[in-house]
Amino acid sequence: MDFLKIVSSFSLSATTRGVKFFVSSRQENHISILMQKIYVAKCLEIVSLERTSETDSDIEKYLEKEFSSIQENTPTFRYDDSIISELVDRSSGQFIFASTIAKYVGDTKENPRLQLDHVVGSSLSHSSARPFQNLDALYFNILSNSGSNPRTLTYLLGFILSSGGKLSLPELDKLCSLQEGDSIVKLRPLHSLLRMPGDTSESGIENTRIQILHASFEEL
Repeated sequence: MDFLKIVSSFSLSATTRGVKFFVSSRQENHISILMQKIYVAKCLEIVSLERTSETDSDIEKYLEKEFSSIQENTPTFRYDDSIISELVDRSSGQFIFASTIAKYVGDTKENPRLQLDHVVGSSLSHSSARPFQNLDALYFNILSNSGSNPRTLTYLLGFILSSGGKLSLPELDKLCSLQEGDSIVKLRPLHSLLRMPGDTSESGIENTRIQILHASFEEL
């Protein structure tokens, strides 16, 4: 909020004509109120990233590609078009929802069909007016099915978040009073939410720390 206030004050200054800022955000009420005030002042252009038929089509193609890849690695994995359609509907135009599902179902250490059943059987809304609630519900569903002790998981995730993903596995074990190697075992079921040591980033660099994959997860 303070950042937005600074940007708005800066934008209203006559000496900053020609300078533009690009700000992306969830459509939270307090943020929307402030943004509306800036809009009234004629120094803001609002671009809505709402659900469209084009984004639905892109998400459908993405899920079909990811599920086909999973099926190649696990021939017993089966799904039908109705499941793809349901997941597209639940995604509400949010690619992060679809990508988290694909990573969760595709976890090589789990049965993909059971993982998919966890998602499809969860109490997610079908309303496109509540896309972020759906994303939050998906995160909670993944956490609740991790099989780890909730208290230990809270400590582990808390240290990861507070450190900005800079802790090594031995450091994480020590901070949580765990045996060496225990933290990675307890966090492995959260592979769809975390970048694990040994994972390769988009730039081709091998990761050596445990890091949060999506910034939205930190807002839970």
